[in-house]
Amino acid sequence: NIDTLVPAEREWKFSGIGFLIGNRGIVLTTTASISGADKIRVKFADKTAEPVILVRKFIVYKIAVLQLTNPKKTFKKPLEFSNNPKFKVGSTVYTVGFSNLQSLNPSILEGKILKENAQENSDKIVQLNLKIKEEHDGGPLFDQRGDVIGLIVGKTMAQKSFPYLKNSPQNASFAIKSSYLKKIIPISPIEKKTNYNSKKKLNSEFDIKHLISEAIDSLVFLEIFN
Repeated sequence: NIDTLVPAEREWKFSGIGFLIGNRGIVLTTTASISGADKIRVKFADKTAEPVILVRKFIVYKIAVLQLTNPKKTFKKPLEFSNNPKFKVGSTVYTVGFSNLQSLNPSILEGKILKENAQENSDKIVQLNLKIKEEHDGGPLFDQRGDVIGLIVGKTMAQKSFPYLKNSPQNASFAIKSSYLKKIIPISPIEKKTNYNSKKKLNSEFDIKHLISEAIDSLVFLEIFN
C-alpha cells in the first residue's frame, strides 16, 4: 500500500486586530495580521463576520489597508480621525482592551505620550507608555475626545521594523500617527462635511468609555484562511 498524505484541515484562524475608520468600510491593521492569507475576514464584537479584501500594503510602516466587500454594511457610530491631533509629551491617550471586546463592554487602557517623534528621521511615529499585549498591534489610539490619532504598534514589532527604536525604554509602545494614516486613505469630500459636527465631552474616563462603547462595531478581530 502506498501511504497518502492527508492535507491539514484549512480553517479560519485569528491573526490580529484592527479597526474601521470612516463610513466607507476601510479597515486599518498591520501587515503581520494578514501575513500568508489566502482569504481575510473581520469578526466584530457581536461575533458576526464580514469578508474583506486587501487594498494596499505599506511596507515601511507595516500598515495594511483593507476594504469590506459588503458596501451596505452600516455602523452606528463610525470611528473618526481627529481633525487636529495633538502629540504633546505628557498628554493622556487611550486604547481598547481587545481581550474582553466580545463582552460588548471593553476595558479602556490609559497611558501617556512619552515622545512626540520616536524616530530622529521621521515625524510619523509617537512613543507611548501604553501596556498592550503582543498580539494587539493594529488597534486604534484615541485622544481625550475619543477621536483616533494613531494605529498602535507594540514594542517588539516596532523594534523589528524600525532600527532606531532598538534602545527604547522597557515600558514603551508606539503608534503610527493619524496625520500619516489620513494621507494613505484620504477622506472623501462628503465625509469632510459630515465629520466633527457634534461636540464631544472632554477629559473623563467615563466619557471616553461611553464614546468607545458607541463605536464598538468599528473594532474588529482579523481572521485569515490559508
